[in-house]
Amino acid sequence: MKNLRYIYKTNNTVHVLNAKISQNSKIGIGYILQTYHFSIDQIKNNDIKQDTNSCLDCPLSYNKNNGKSGGCYTHKGMQLMGLKSMIRSLNRNIDTINDFNYNEFNSFIELIKKTHAIDLVRFGAYGEPILLSLDVVKVLSSLSKKTTGYTHQWNKDKYNAYNNFFMASTHTEQQRSNAKLLGFRSFFVASDITKLNSVNVVNCPASKESSKNLTCIACGLCNGAKTNIKKDVYIMKH
Repeated sequence: MKNLRYIYKTNNTVHVLNAKISQNSKIGIGYILQTYHFSIDQIKNNDIKQDTNSCLDCPLSYNKNNGKSGGCYTHKGMQLMGLKSMIRSLNRNIDTINDFNYNEFNSFIELIKKTHAIDLVRFGAYGEPILLSLDVVKVLSSLSKKTTGYTHQWNKDKYNAYNNFFMASTHTEQQRSNAKLLGFRSFFVASDITKLNSVNVVNCPASKESSKNLTCIACGLCNGAKTNIKKDVYIMKH
């Protein structure tokens, strides 16, 4: 199975839709489609820290921590090296990146359908997935029964329609409660399990504290509110 990729830009964002084989122990073994969202500034200046337009106001971003890492897992180890490599490649080819084109996008989708069965669609492998248009999200979601996606923009009214596809990234019980009122299920980062309201919440089966019982491909809990799954998902801060 070969990698398939569609790269395009909208406004200040370059989107990379990348279908490939995953051998990540947490995600699982399978053919997955992942989305990445970089700002034009990151690419032009070859600087991942210029993430204001890709990570927006995420509390874990560089831009919200004075240029230092806020603890996002993408700022560490092989993840960070891979993202920097991708930015360098985009930088070298920036003049060839065109605006979104429906025919090109549709050809990419049709090629996937003809040649691959997608085991998981992973929105926002880097960057805010709500930077994708809702129409694109709907099409990509249709490629697999298993999807994951997380957004810190859940509290903004204009993004409410994304609740069917993405989990609200929350960090306090109050945020989790507020997200529920807005129709979002939460992926909740807990720092103290003794303070966790355990009603309608389940530990991430791919987490260390759950002994990595399931991979993301096998799980399917983090698919937003489009199914009859009601429980939020939590993971211990690490």
